[in-house]
Amino acid sequence: MTESLRPPQSTWEYCLSAADELVLWHGRQGGSIREADRPRVVVLIGAAAYGLASSISVDGPDVAGLPLTGPDESRSVSVRGVLQHHALRALQTSPYDVLGAAEREQLLAAYGTPVFDLAREAAIEVITHHARSSEETGQSHPTIRDRAPAMVGGRAAGARVDVEEARNRQQFLTTTGVIWVVYDGGLSRLPVVCTRCRARTGLTLQADAETGNVHVVCPDRHTTQDPRLTIDVVQEAISLAGASGSEDVDINA
Repeated sequence: MTESLRPPQSTWEYCLSAADELVLWHGRQGGSIREADRPRVVVLIGAAAYGLASSISVDGPDVAGLPLTGPDESRSVSVRGVLQHHALRALQTSPYDVLGAAEREQLLAAYGTPVFDLAREAAIEVITHHARSSEETGQSHPTIRDRAPAMVGGRAAGARVDVEEARNRQQFLTTTGVIWVVYDGGLSRLPVVCTRCRARTGLTLQADAETGNVHVVCPDRHTTQDPRLTIDVVQEAISLAGASGSEDVDINA
């Protein structure tokens, strides 16, 4: 069972949701982003939007009013300006939330490498694509809200950008007990642990069906991976246990 879809609840979720929709539109209009890279590009744009929102005291659904581009982007008063000049800082100050945590860690670890540079270039290209499209309708510096009619496409247009794909793409399993990897039909078992702090209770498994990745998130928000946990076995465990449980959970290896 996947986690119930719901509207964004926090400023970070609104920013991440808007970023996801911006990237989806870019792809539908012929933009080129590898599917494996898309989650990182979404999180990077979301972090830029969150950083901009924080700097001008905007929160919740009001992030739809954030400008995507601006007349003087050296001052970082637009999403593209933040991406160009303060992408690292935006990632460092974004909330350490389960939603997007794995991609945030990947980007921070990749800073200074081609992986990070490619993600930032792709994020800037997404925003630039939206700006070029808006210029055709007389909007030189569009906001996220200005782009809503184009982004929703064939879907019903709303007053705010409400993106479900970011959550629809991911499945979660959280327990207050221990997650056990079971071998030989139950004859032996070993716990899943956070490899950074060794926590073994209260873990969350985050399964991304698109990338095939599984991440382990501990109560201290460390995000790690366990090579024993494949996407198939974790999805099976989620379907059996539900999105959350109060006791130990067994995962058949």
